[in-house]
Amino acid sequence: TLGADRTLTITSGGLVLHGSSSGFGVEGGVENGALVLGSAQHPAYVFARSSDASQPNVLWTPVTAPGGFVASYCGYLQLGGDQTGIADEIIINAGTLILGSATTPCAINPNMEVRLVAGANLSIPIAGALNTSTLRLDGHVGYYGKVNIAEGIEEKVGRIYVRDYPDESEWTSLPRGTYGSSESNAEFVDDTLFSGTGVLKVMSDDVLEPTLILMF
Repeated sequence: TLGADRTLTITSGGLVLHGSSSGFGVEGGVENGALVLGSAQHPAYVFARSSDASQPNVLWTPVTAPGGFVASYCGYLQLGGDQTGIADEIIINAGTLILGSATTPCAINPNMEVRLVAGANLSIPIAGALNTSTLRLDGHVGYYGKVNIAEGIEEKVGRIYVRDYPDESEWTSLPRGTYGSSESNAEFVDDTLFSGTGVLKVMSDDVLEPTLILMF
């Protein structure tokens, strides 16, 4: 831990976490300090190297990232605690990002953009982690990342967008309803995009509200 009232600032480059369970802060810790990563022009890059899903690299220390947050490399990264200091969007570029723990959600800004790039994974161990965010599943030549939703979870998002780049340069908005794998009781089943037994509930359709035009 950094200790109370201590801040580590990295304005250029990124943060590399080595080995299992390394990182900053502990769940429920009061002396986690703070991290300031990136800038308004550059997102915060965090490279997780842990290859053990049960011992991920961890960030419970509050992060300020005005240019967004990018989880990279092929390891497991757990993001927890109060992460409302992350602005713009969260991108899972590679590996697996775990939002929160089985007992404590990760607090992110409502309506955040969360983008999952082909081959990466997003793990939801507790309801409320995505906080009605917009989820973008960014595939590449038929290859997608997956959202794993823990047993008994009904997680909510505002919208889900999907595309398969470069064949589909535009995003497709999925309709309102519940989504999950064939192991779940979701209304829309897709084993390419989802795993786990929980469901992801889309709250909004991308439908324009009717406009009232007054003629004089």
